[in-house]
Amino acid sequence: MRRHRVLAGLIAGTLFLAAGADISIPRRALADGMQCGGVVATTGSAVDVTPSTAALTGTIDSPCLPVAYFEYGTTTAYGNQVSASYGVVGPGSYSASASLDGLAPNTTYHFRLVANDDLACRPTAGGTGCNTSYGRDVTFTTASLPPILTIDVAHATVTRRFRAKLRLSCPEGVAG
Repeated sequence: MRRHRVLAGLIAGTLFLAAGADISIPRRALADGMQCGGVVATTGSAVDVTPSTAALTGTIDSPCLPVAYFEYGTTTAYGNQVSASYGVVGPGSYSASASLDGLAPNTTYHFRLVANDDLACRPTAGGTGCNTSYGRDVTFTTASLPPILTIDVAHATVTRRFRAKLRLSCPEGVAG
């Protein structure tokens, strides 16, 4: 059986979080009486970049609980989206982040944070009719794969049965 409690005396423009298993507040109820406009998405940086992964960061300023995602791709047309996770930094301020995997090594990617504070409107390309904010375009380059050791067997000499003497060399720019 679900129990409901009426909350009175809430202050407009303030986000309240309910604690306790017997209290449930729909996200939409938090916005009643609030003006949910003026969301600002700020694209941060890419961190922990490897040849195939990266973590994207950003911040959102909004009087209401935001909905956000990152757009990313190899051009400013982006073409890919990943939902952002976020945490409360302070009143009306949120940190946003997302992890990417399956990226190509030694490739430059563009990304930006997109946020919306209208719970009935999922931000989409163009953001028509939504209080949508687009962060600036930021780029990062995935790391290169480490060099691969190659063995030239054409110059191998057999010195004893089942033993071989190999001449190894490192690629240019790699210490041996």
